[in-house]
Amino acid sequence: MLTYVRILFQTAADWNVYTKDECPTQPCLNGGSCVSSADGNYCSCTSGFEGKSCELSAINDCPAMNPCLNGGTCVDGQGTYSCYCPATFQGPICECFSNFSMKGSHCLRILTPYSTTTGQPVTVDISTAENACAGYGANVGLANIKDAGALAEAKLLELRSDLVYVSAQYSQSAKVWRWQDNSNVDFNWGTGEPTTGRNCVAYKPSQNYTFFTESCNTVGDFVCQVYLP
Repeated sequence: MLTYVRILFQTAADWNVYTKDECPTQPCLNGGSCVSSADGNYCSCTSGFEGKSCELSAINDCPAMNPCLNGGTCVDGQGTYSCYCPATFQGPICECFSNFSMKGSHCLRILTPYSTTTGQPVTVDISTAENACAGYGANVGLANIKDAGALAEAKLLELRSDLVYVSAQYSQSAKVWRWQDNSNVDFNWGTGEPTTGRNCVAYKPSQNYTFFTESCNTVGDFVCQVYLP
């Protein structure tokens, strides 16, 4: 704590007032200077800093172009910023719908197609599944579960069946399995996989979430993912 002390010495004639500088050696941070005054000591801060000890940044860390998506508001912090999201969105930059799951860096949701007449799960082809995901927005599609991090997040989703489709499909021209972004599927294949003659890729929690090829006509869930624009 910065203090200013007045010391009084009595002489025969009257009281003389002496002052003692009580500025500590270096109480001010970030290049600030300690200044003594009759009202007490204080820190004179260098440009870009503020606070009692010049400990706070006075610079607005929000970029000139708002980094927050979907109507989010940038909130200035100390050397960083955060996004305040509308109620219908979540995520570091408000990129994820609030009714999706964001357990890490991937925004995911499990969908199960149901019949509008019977209310029972039904089989859908890959294009129907893609359209169902795209119904949430132009930047939503079937999920690319491309690495261990994405797979770990997918394991946290609440499933309705033991078969879950992802975005990977077989490229007839390249003769390889590819994700929706055209990168090769080189991760998490089950024993003996992949096999040809089937156009879809899925995983089963009961089989340790490893990928296997599927003929696209088996009732199951599929995973939608929000991709950054």
